[in-house]
Amino acid sequence: MYNLPKPYLSHSQVSCYQMCPKQYWYRYIHKQIEEPIFAVLSFGTCYHAAMEFNFRHKLTYLTDRPVEEVVTYFLERWSKCQHAIFEEGQSWAKHVNLGISLVTKYMEDYAPQVNPIMVEQKHEMEIGEGLLFQGVLDLYTTERKVIDFKTAAKAWSSSKARESDQLTGYAMLAFDLTANWPTCTEIHCAVKEGEGSIKVVDGGPRFPYHIDDYKKTLHSTARDISEGIFYKDTSGWICQKDRCPYFTDCMHG
Repeated sequence: MYNLPKPYLSHSQVSCYQMCPKQYWYRYIHKQIEEPIFAVLSFGTCYHAAMEFNFRHKLTYLTDRPVEEVVTYFLERWSKCQHAIFEEGQSWAKHVNLGISLVTKYMEDYAPQVNPIMVEQKHEMEIGEGLLFQGVLDLYTTERKVIDFKTAAKAWSSSKARESDQLTGYAMLAFDLTANWPTCTEIHCAVKEGEGSIKVVDGGPRFPYHIDDYKKTLHSTARDISEGIFYKDTSGWICQKDRCPYFTDCMHG
């Protein structure tokens, strides 16, 4: 048994720990610093919510919502993010047109081909030694595809998708839910470059050996957390003032 701050591990927890164990400590154990709202995360959340809004409807009624409804849903949520922290050269207003463009392109060109049987499906499974893994599948389709939505400055590469532990974790959850291996995994990436574009990136299938390797990563992370290993990693991209909400406190701590 492990001594964890939550009764389960998720991919976001593991990813946070891998980027910087000290950031994990601040976020999940210390929890005394209010996290600022970064626009890059808020934009992704709003886009993701718009996709969920459409596909929950499609799950019930077998048809997509009108494009205008989904765009309006995105804009309603984005309107609440005007005080988010933007990177240099970016603004709330610029992201209005970008969001409209990305949502419209996805709804017109990609959504019609997606037929979900699960939308935002939360699931928890035991992976040995009392360790629970929890995650939320964005979409699982009639073709047994695991689809995960991303917003990014640049499109994901196929190699990045094929090596993604997150997709492996979601494939593991899908198998536990259905007793069938997903046929493939995909990243549906809303690329924020220029006027915006949508890229569907093939992450390939996942096999038992992928799952075994990922379980080893989960157990290794759980052991390190249980042993109180929370060192400061200043070498990663996350260790910057405009990317880590704990940067100032951490550097002076």
